[in-house]
Amino acid sequence: MRYEQVNAMLLNDFLKEHRKTEQREHKIQEQDHKAQEQEATIGELKSEMKTLTATVKEQAAQIRKVNAQLELRNPPPKVVFSSQ
Repeated sequence: MRYEQVNAMLLNDFLKEHRKTEQREHKIQEQDHKAQEQEATIGELKSEMKTLTATVKEQAAQIRKVNAQLELRNPPPKVVFSSQ
């Protein structure tokens, strides 16, 4: 074994591992950024769902009100019994 090459080999191995570590850190940062974006999107979707739920409930109440008014205007037909 050539001892003068040991330092160069160790340096190359160190640099390889250092690059791998930097790549992993970069991937972790990207994943953290994506997770933050997803959390923001989830928050927006929850807010929109609350708004839509409130709108649907309001419309359901209006439909019930209109149905009640229609029932008052048009009472159900009377059944007439005839004896023959």
